[in-house]
Amino acid sequence: MSALAYELSPAENFPLSDKGDYNAIVNKAFAFRDDRWNLSLFIEHPDNHAESSKQIRYDNLPKALQLTYKRFTYHLLGEMKPQSAVIKANGLKTDLMRFMEEYGLSSFKEFDSEVFLNFNAWLRETHIDQKVNKKEKPLKEKTLYDKALTLKQLLDMAELHQWHDAPKEPIYLGDTSLSEMWGLSSKEAGEKKKQTALERLMPTPLFKTLMNAAKEASPYIKRRSSDKNFKVYQSGQAKGIKAVNFGKYLVLTLGMTGLRVGEVMTLHANCVFMECRDKRKFKITSEKEKKNRYWLRRDTTKMRPEAEEGDIRIPKELYEAILELKKLTESYRERSGIDRLFFGVFPQGGNKITKISEGSLNQNVLPGFRKQHPLIDENGEEYHWKPHDLRHTFASILVNEHNISITTLLRHYAHLSFEMTSHYIHLNQETLKKRALAGFVHADKILVNGQTGQQFLDKLNEVRVEADIEKALSKLADTYGATSLPFGLCIYNARMGHCPNLGVASCWELGDNG
Repeated sequence: MSALAYELSPAENFPLSDKGDYNAIVNKAFAFRDDRWNLSLFIEHPDNHAESSKQIRYDNLPKALQLTYKRFTYHLLGEMKPQSAVIKANGLKTDLMRFMEEYGLSSFKEFDSEVFLNFNAWLRETHIDQKVNKKEKPLKEKTLYDKALTLKQLLDMAELHQWHDAPKEPIYLGDTSLSEMWGLSSKEAGEKKKQTALERLMPTPLFKTLMNAAKEASPYIKRRSSDKNFKVYQSGQAKGIKAVNFGKYLVLTLGMTGLRVGEVMTLHANCVFMECRDKRKFKITSEKEKKNRYWLRRDTTKMRPEAEEGDIRIPKELYEAILELKKLTESYRERSGIDRLFFGVFPQGGNKITKISEGSLNQNVLPGFRKQHPLIDENGEEYHWKPHDLRHTFASILVNEHNISITTLLRHYAHLSFEMTSHYIHLNQETLKKRALAGFVHADKILVNGQTGQQFLDKLNEVRVEADIEKALSKLADTYGATSLPFGLCIYNARMGHCPNLGVASCWELGDNG
C-alpha cells in the first residue's frame, strides 16, 4: 500500500522541476499554474483546520506579483509543514498589498533596504501605534516580525535565484538585526531559545557511543534479539529476501552528515561518488591532499566525476557504508523499481516494497534501533534522542572540537545566514564573527574588490604574523562585519551605518584548507 500524501516529506510532495520550469509542476492536488492551491490532501486531519490554513489564493494578488509569490510559497511548501507554509504566505499578503498601494509600488524590483525598513515602520504604525486610541486590539510585535521576516525571505530568494522581478540589490539587514529592531532579543527570550537548542545537543560521549553502535550493528535484522538467524520475508514482493537493518545505515548517515531526516529520505541509490585527486588537475600542497575525496549528492542520480555546488563532503567510512547498503538492497530495487537508498517493506500491504515517509521512519525504523542499542547516561538512565539531535551534535562537534570554519558548515547546511548556522553550533554572535574572520586568515585564496576589500586584505596580512592571534582577531572583529549574502560574505560593519556599496560584492572567500 503506497504512502498517503501527508505521510511523505515536503521534498517528496513538492519537488522542483529539473529544468527550472515551475509552470510544468503538477502534483496530486494542484498545478503550479492554478490560481488557488488547496493543501487539504497534504494535511493529516484537514477537517480540523480552517479553510484559511489549507488554501493559498493568488487571484487576489496583482498580476505583476503572482509568479514570484507562487515560486516563493512553493519553496516554503518543500521546506515545512503545509499549514505553516499557508500561514506564512497568507499572513503577509494583505499587508504587503496595502503597503505597496500606499507607497505607489508595483513590483518587487522596487524594493531595497530602505523600502524594506519603511515596510517595518508601516507595520508598527498601522497595527500598533494607530490602535492606541481605538477599540481594535493592536497586533503583537512577534506577529509583525513574522510578516517582515517572510517578506525578507521572499526578497532574498528572488535575488538569490535572479527571478525576473528580483530586487536589484540584497536587503542589507540580518535576521538577528531584524528581531532586535522588533524588540525580540531580550535576555529572557535569548536564554529560552538557547535552552531549547541546547536540549537537542547530545553529550559527546553518548553521541560517539551511538555512532559506534551503528558501525558495529549487523547489516541484517535478527529474527529475535537472542537468535543468530536473520529475518527473511516469507511472502509478498519481498519474499526470500533478508530484512536489511536500515536503522544502522540511517544513524550513520544522519550522524556523519548532519542532514535532516527529510533530506536523507530522498537520497538515491547512486548518491555517493569518489573524486580522484589527480596531480595533473590539482595543485598538491601536502601529503594529506593526495587522498581521494568522497562526496554525497542530493536529489539526483546523475553521476559526474567532480563535485558541484550542493554536494557535501563525507568521510570514507560513510561512503563505504552507503555502497554496502546499495549492494544489500539491490534485489529490493529490482523488484520494486524504487531507486531510493532508504525505503520500507510493509507487512500490512503483503510485504510490499515502497517509499518510506518521515513519519513511518520515526514509528518503525528508529524505535527498533533504539531498543537494540539503548543509550545510558551518566545517571544510569536511558537517554532518549531524536533524529534532529544528531544534526545539532554533528554541527557543534565539527566547529567546537575540530575547528571547521563557519563558512564551510554554512555551505554544508545550505544556510543563507550565520544566524541559522549559529542555532546548531551554540555559539554567540561575537564568537561566530571571529570564527568567520578566522576562516579568512587561514584561507588559501581570497579575491577582493574595491578600496574596502583591499584594506581588509591588508589587515588580514597583519593578523597572520601576529603572535597573539586571538587578540588580533578581536580587533579585526571590531572593525569588520561578517554577514552572509547570496554572492558571498560581506565584511562591512553595520555599526558604521548605511553601507555606501550596498549590494556590491566587496570580497569572497574562494577557498580554504578543507
